[in-house]
Amino acid sequence: MRTPHFLNVEDKFGLWPRTGNHSKKAAQPFHEVIIGLLDTGIWPESKSFDDLGFLEVPARWKGECLRGPDFDPSLCNKKLIGAYFFSKGYIEALGASTLDRKFSAYALLGNKMRSTGVSLSGGPGMGNKLVGLVYNQGNASHLCMPSSLNPRVVRGKVVLCDRGENSQVEKGVVVRNAGGVGMILVNTAENGEELLEDCHLIPAVHICAKAGNVIREYAKTDRNPTALVITGTQEFNVRPTPVVASFSSRWPYYQSMQILKPDVIGPGVNILAAWPHNYTREVTNVGDARSVYRVAVEAPSTVAVRVRPTRLAFRKVGEKQRYSVMFVARNKMDAAHGWSITWRNRQHRVRSPVAFLWVE
Repeated sequence: MRTPHFLNVEDKFGLWPRTGNHSKKAAQPFHEVIIGLLDTGIWPESKSFDDLGFLEVPARWKGECLRGPDFDPSLCNKKLIGAYFFSKGYIEALGASTLDRKFSAYALLGNKMRSTGVSLSGGPGMGNKLVGLVYNQGNASHLCMPSSLNPRVVRGKVVLCDRGENSQVEKGVVVRNAGGVGMILVNTAENGEELLEDCHLIPAVHICAKAGNVIREYAKTDRNPTALVITGTQEFNVRPTPVVASFSSRWPYYQSMQILKPDVIGPGVNILAAWPHNYTREVTNVGDARSVYRVAVEAPSTVAVRVRPTRLAFRKVGEKQRYSVMFVARNKMDAAHGWSITWRNRQHRVRSPVAFLWVE
């Protein structure tokens, strides 16, 4: 639990008297304390909102759970007791900042250069042998978009991917599906030095723009570029910190440039909670024109699965559409097979089998 330590609420006082010292049998903290959270969204299916053991919501509670985009009021429970959606707002700006912790990873190149980045890659690493490095600049391949990589070129190699367009985790999935064994994800000038510790499914490292430019140049000019991705180092007391995230109200207030924003910040970058895996799939309508399909998900109770959108409407034959699937492990589990995501209407059923494997 790094966040309480970083916020300096682990002493004998904590946020309130007697709530911070968990090593002793302190009195129970205040009951009936309600925590308000302003954010860009909420995922009530997460284990973080499990209301097991919570008392009933007090009758004097006047808050409500209101319907919003992709949010049904029935998702509220004894822990998540209120939810409001605002299309415009917030005067006081709340910002997300970094912690003084990072999970370091490294890109080692064939010219002996070593660049430091971050990663939460799980599973076995690449070992200690350098392999071929691939950087494709044409079309969408430099972004590692779905179906953009040639397996004959990528198989058994590390792929250099530019940040942007699709999610960082999806880029790793694209590399893995094409036969790649590792990924170096590099920022563009737009992203600068901000790094995100994503939970990748292959050995991967996220590198800042300055170091990324050097790696790109090496991949383009060396006759036989090679690389090795090294992951798995956790560091504390990182400086400078806190740093306001680029996506979080940073910079002066545009209507009055002498006012700096945000007003209040709190840890909100690279927080270890439920780890989602976001996958994007593309489907083609081979049925009738004006076909409408709705999704049906079969999954074990230990995994929360969200599909967006839940409805696909095709106007013509051969039309392509995309949908995304997010998985969050609620509890540790053994391998699970026989589950599925199915798109169906009265005439057709298109089933994609799903298997789950817990990776230490």
